[in-house]
Amino acid sequence: MMKIIKLKPGKDKPVRRMHPWVFSGALEKIPSDVDDGEIVYLADSSGEIIATGYFCTGSIALKLFSFEKIEITYEFWLKKLKQALLLRESLGLVNSQNTNMTRLINAEGDGFPGVIADLYGDALVIHYQTRGAFLIAADIEKSIRELLPHIKSIFVKDYSSDGKTSYHLGSKPERHITKENGFKFLIDWEEGQKTGFFIDQRNNRKLLGSLCADRTVLNTFSYSGGFSVYALGAGAKEVHSVDASKKAIALCEENIALNFPNNSLGTKHKSFTDDCLTYLRNIQNQYDLIILDPPAFAKHRDAVRGAIDGYRDINRLAIKSIKPNGIIFTFSCSQLVSRDLFQEAVFSGASQANRKVQIIHRLSQSEDHPFSIYHPEGEYLKGFVLRVE
Repeated sequence: MMKIIKLKPGKDKPVRRMHPWVFSGALEKIPSDVDDGEIVYLADSSGEIIATGYFCTGSIALKLFSFEKIEITYEFWLKKLKQALLLRESLGLVNSQNTNMTRLINAEGDGFPGVIADLYGDALVIHYQTRGAFLIAADIEKSIRELLPHIKSIFVKDYSSDGKTSYHLGSKPERHITKENGFKFLIDWEEGQKTGFFIDQRNNRKLLGSLCADRTVLNTFSYSGGFSVYALGAGAKEVHSVDASKKAIALCEENIALNFPNNSLGTKHKSFTDDCLTYLRNIQNQYDLIILDPPAFAKHRDAVRGAIDGYRDINRLAIKSIKPNGIIFTFSCSQLVSRDLFQEAVFSGASQANRKVQIIHRLSQSEDHPFSIYHPEGEYLKGFVLRVE
């Protein structure tokens, strides 16, 4: 029989509004015998069961996947996955000739708290971010195999602090190449960042291509060179990729060579292994377009203030040094930094650089990274395209 956890009086409003997180301070009492990841019922202070989810140790005490009393079975997850797959199919992101990688499951955005799954052709990479998510892995992966029988390998990253990984199906080919909008990319999910590629930037890379023709482009925090490939393909005059990781730069150079073999476009690219802030401090009127796509600066609430300072500093350096009428693509992927906070940081950097700046685009994650209207925290990627006079 499933355990019941009760809310304090007056703490049921967020749940009734279908917010999937319940914080520990909202709970009347946590039963001593409830285990991390255990599926439980959530009741209001009167005892009425209003949701089903799993228990977490930490400030977010419950993650909810149903806002009613329901028995969690294999069929429950299969139905959810069908809905997630239907969305990606309707977007033309499954079995497409030009794009064969997509986010298949986007955690709370698809009703799978703590589960991220990215599809790279016939390979799937899953990140179970909590123990509760890991405990439902068997049903999720069984659903995936039933609905996507073409998958040859499933690589899993689990919730543990040591980043334990394993293959739940097949193994990694020597070189795994996927396509996005006609461009080819090598995916290294074993040693690369996140699941191997930042699929969430797909639309923003495409927008970049419409703005960088005949421009000199700097791609900071370049990782595997996604923005750099698009810039070269769209006719940029010259593209420089900068990252502190030698492995990232090597992967970037492989992707450039993969897309432009024996082609003069490849000679327009140079890469640099360097700290991006240090590099930004030493440029002046060298670039027409700069991309600022750093890793998350705030992974917990205590780091938010420092993250705001970091975003301010990199934007100040870019705005100060870019050529007149230059374009800056600037991003934050810190879930804890709201769009308003990020805009304030960019404003502060622009003010310190003392140049006129316009916002010409507001950016977010691609459409295969949906978030619930009741869970605005799911919009983790925020960005702006700036024009600097």
